[in-house]
Amino acid sequence: METANDLKIRDVIARDESFFDALLAADVDALDDLLADDFLIVDVLMGQVAHRDDLLGAMSTGALKFAEVTRYPAERGVRHHDSVAVVVGRTRMAIHHPGGEVTVGSRYTHVYVHGSGRWSLMSAQGTPIAG
Repeated sequence: METANDLKIRDVIARDESFFDALLAADVDALDDLLADDFLIVDVLMGQVAHRDDLLGAMSTGALKFAEVTRYPAERGVRHHDSVAVVVGRTRMAIHHPGGEVTVGSRYTHVYVHGSGRWSLMSAQGTPIAG
């Protein structure tokens, strides 16, 4: 039987998977639904900070495209306290951006907040890793 804790973790992981699926599909509507109003990302390539509208704009114009988003579920963990959850995991992404194309492995940290009956991604950071 699933506990309340198990359900919370499952819901957060589902939202995390939806985020990566939306990136891969360039689904701006799904990203719009997933991202908190004050979302920001520290990108894996340059360490630059981008806000919600920056990411949505780059995705909607095609300036930023994800050709591959491989996740490693065995290396993903979720910690949560009340209405905040932190996901740490690993990905491999092939990214097309204005500077060219790159494939990068990363460890990522995603911070989700719960409100209005759902988890929203508030912050994301990727750190490049070998492999």
